[in-house]
This record gives sequence, C-alpha cells and structure tokens, in this order.
Amino acid sequence: MARVFLVVAALLFACSAAQSAELKVLSGNGSRAAVRELCTQFEQATGHKIDLRFGVNVEVKSKIEAGEGFDVVVGNPPIIDALIKDGTVVAPRVDFGQAGLGVAVRSGAPKPDISSVEAFKRALLASNAVAFPGKGASGIYCRAA
Repeated sequence: MARVFLVVAALLFACSAAQSAELKVLSGNGSRAAVRELCTQFEQATGHKIDLRFGVNVEVKSKIEAGEGFDVVVGNPPIIDALIKDGTVVAPRVDFGQAGLGVAVRSGAPKPDISSVEAFKRALLASNAVAFPGKGASGIYCRAA
C-alpha cells in the first residue's frame, strides 16, 4: 500500500506544482476503494483538496474526450492507453494495482467448476441465468464471451 501511495502521490505532486490547491481526479469504479483511500491520505499529508469523481471507465474516457478538465485519471489499462495514444494524457502509464471479478451462486446451489477459462465458459453456458453489470469492464467481458 505504501508503494501505491507513493506512485499516486508522485503523480498528484507533479500536477499540484502547476495547479491550484484543489486537484480533480477522475477514476473508474473498479478502483474506487483504493483511490478514495489514497486521495484521503494525500489530502491529509499535503493539505491539498481533491475533487474526486467516479464513473464507468468508458464514460470517464468519453468525458475527457469531450473536454472535461482533470489533473489525474485512474482507469483500466486499455482506457489509459487510448488516452495516451490520442495525446490526452502523458505517457508512461503506471500500473499500481489489480482488480478481480467474483462469481457467486444462489445459496444451496451446487458450486460450478470455474478452475479454468474453459470450465468457466462451460459453467456459464450451462446456467439457466447469468447476471452481470451492463456497463463497466466486467460487463463488457461477460458480453464478449
């Protein structure tokens, strides 16, 4: 956690030198808990205030492309890479964490085999119903299967 704080703090300090005492951070939802904690620590350590806004990664990207201002953006690697490619953000990208996906079944139902990608695919195809978020990276991955 200390290493992650240092990476984000370095990014925020770099932005703060040229900006006012309030920094705007746009972030995808997947890293919400970690980003919120890092921003709280940064505010306590520096006295700078952070205007923290969350959204689905593709919506954050769309807002940035539409001209919404920001000092720091946190998102999935493909989103950040696209923003770097079009010159909206400056490379290099810094990976500072990972977020996983979870699988749950109704209480009392047999546990499916999800030990491999193929087993997971078979479990999904054998299910009567599958629920997943309509937006966001996990929903995109589920729809692609």
